[in-house]
Formats: sequence, structure tokens, C-alpha cells
Amino acid sequence: MRSYLEECDAVVFMMADFLLPGLSAKNMAIIVPAIDSLATKNMELPEDLCRRAIADSGVDPTRPLLAQVSRFDPWKDPLGVMRAYRLIKEEIPAVQLVLIGAMAGDDPKDEKSWIAWKSKPQTTRISLSSQTWPVSAVWRPTYSNVGLML
Repeated sequence: MRSYLEECDAVVFMMADFLLPGLSAKNMAIIVPAIDSLATKNMELPEDLCRRAIADSGVDPTRPLLAQVSRFDPWKDPLGVMRAYRLIKEEIPAVQLVLIGAMAGDDPKDEKSWIAWKSKPQTTRISLSSQTWPVSAVWRPTYSNVGLML
């Protein structure tokens, strides 16, 4: 792969950890990822599929909702969102927390977030439900019911 990259006009990596040692490409840059509007996970889905996804998730649409839609990585701070949820729940006991996202297999920091969550004592952890719905099936109807979006 190195020989192909060295022939490119520019090579972009999402983080320094991904730089190939000794790579001598003409122009190299580290650019933090942005939203890819053409990715499958961001595609428009039928409203009935979205409603089924919410129903299957166990979210009660009549109760207050705190939501974060993002990848589960340290930059998005899902553990901080969980701490905020606990504080809010003291004042608003009916509030629900919904974290919608995925672990990226190409980001070594994602596993660290998961390990940090798993290392918390069971009594202090927030239970996670693993759904197989496309992210866009869940976030679109969630936005219309959310009281606070992080």
C-alpha cells in the first residue's frame, strides 16, 4: 500500500495514530472526520421503519428524553453524557437517556471508551441495549421527541 500512497498528490489520515511510519507522500494531512452525507448510515429511511425502531428500543415517547447521537469515542464523551444524565435524573426522575451511535472498527480509541464503561461497577453503570436498526432509523424520530440533545 505504501507505494500507492507515495504516488498520491495528497494523503489524509483521521488521526496521527494512523500515519504509516516512514511514509514520504508529497502532502500529508490529519483531518478530523466530518459527517459523510452519502454514507449508508445517514440515508433517509421510511417513517414506518423509524417508528418501529423507536418502539423496539423501549423508549417511552411520553417521557422526557436526553439524547446524544454520535460515535462512541472519547471526543464525543459518552461517559460525560452519562454523568450529566445522572444529575438531570435527580431533578427529573422520569427522564430517559438515549445514546445512539456505533463503535468504529477503524478507530483504536473506541475500544478504550467501551473498556472505561465496562470497568465501572455494575451498580453505577447505565444499561445499554444493542439494537440492530440503522442509526438513521432511530435518530430521526428521536429528534422530534427530545427535550435536550447533546
